[in-house]
Amino acid sequence: MTGSDTSERERFELLYRTHLSAVLAYAARRAAPGTSPDIAAEVFLIAWRRLPDIPSDPLPWLLVVARNLLLNQRRGLGRKDALTERLIDEQRRHALAAEPADSDPDLIAALNRLPADDRELLCLEAWDGLSREQLAAVVGCSVATLRVRLHRARARLAHELAAVRVQEHQSTLEEGVQ
Repeated sequence: MTGSDTSERERFELLYRTHLSAVLAYAARRAAPGTSPDIAAEVFLIAWRRLPDIPSDPLPWLLVVARNLLLNQRRGLGRKDALTERLIDEQRRHALAAEPADSDPDLIAALNRLPADDRELLCLEAWDGLSREQLAAVVGCSVATLRVRLHRARARLAHELAAVRVQEHQSTLEEGVQ
């Protein structure tokens, strides 16, 4: 190590020891819980890389770096949330488009009341036209197990369909009374 490398290292170590707690506190007040050590680590990584650019009063410079990192993190989370919302909306549109046009609204309502596994199984069979062997491969079970699951899912669907139709009939009667 040369003399200038040693002095840079010593300067950085002094900077780190002196200002770590202030950077951590700043990040802890503004960052998501548990992320302040990561923010502080990034601040000091940038400080190491830009050591010649750090002014004689380094704390404000370090806090600006932390602030910029936090702003970038928030923008990134905002973009991620927006993308997630777009993907969910697209998935819903795709699911509605994939629904057969002549579907009975009561049947759709009954399907929506089923557990997700039953709904997926029944839709894969009816709408995607998969064979039992293909269905078994998709859901990860044997054909024999699939038959049992399919039987139970159909029974639950029949029960929910009857319940939906009873509710609809009761609503119609109530409207007629009023």
